[in-house]
Amino acid sequence: IQVYGITPEREVELLRFDCFEKVPHYHYGPDGKNERLDFDSLTQGDLLQWSLGKLNEELPGMIVRAGYQEIASQVDPGEISKAMPEVEAAAKALA
Repeated sequence: IQVYGITPEREVELLRFDCFEKVPHYHYGPDGKNERLDFDSLTQGDLLQWSLGKLNEELPGMIVRAGYQEIASQVDPGEISKAMPEVEAAAKALA
């Protein structure tokens, strides 16, 4: 799952969730600082489900951590909630 935003300069990848069976992980700011975190499926469960939950509940905070405060301030939680069923369906179809 990839999350993009628009900066004054260009479109950037803000977050990426690599929901692989082997070595699942996710990234804050893949186009910038690229902070990569390994995901422990044993203690945290399924990365896809975890990722969908984080997108729905904590997207602005994750965007801030990725280094894009201005984009985070423009996130509308209501719009995210409305979009999540479509995002979830598409993600599960690809899984």
